[in-house]
Amino acid sequence: MKAIAGFICTAVALALCFGAPSPAAAEFNLDSYKCYKAKDLKQPKFLATTVDLADQFAGATGTYTVKKPFLFCNPVNKDGGGILNATDHLTCYKIKGPKFDGPNVQVTNDLGPALQLDVRKPFLLCVPSLKEVL
Repeated sequence: MKAIAGFICTAVALALCFGAPSPAAAEFNLDSYKCYKAKDLKQPKFLATTVDLADQFAGATGTYTVKKPFLFCNPVNKDGGGILNATDHLTCYKIKGPKFDGPNVQVTNDLGPALQLDVRKPFLLCVPSLKEVL
């Protein structure tokens, strides 16, 4: 098994992964991202692998199978705010892992008032990526 640093996204809390940065997130040079559905062109074909993942939700820690690419995300200039890191992208893969009964969280960002979310099953792993247009 190998470990991959990235983000675990949950079905209800996608805003945590793809939403606009909060004022606190801007301190960490995080951009907003626009994500596109992605299909493996099989050159070479992505082979499923397993990774050990741990995040701030203790119950979500465990071994996950990384199944296939699902999204590719570009940093975006949202409402004229600029792009902090134009070379950093995300590739998101479908994952399957241990059962998880997540907590409720409050999310604050610049898209509106603070939201309370019921965090559910992890289903994506987003890893930092570089891109080259072919």
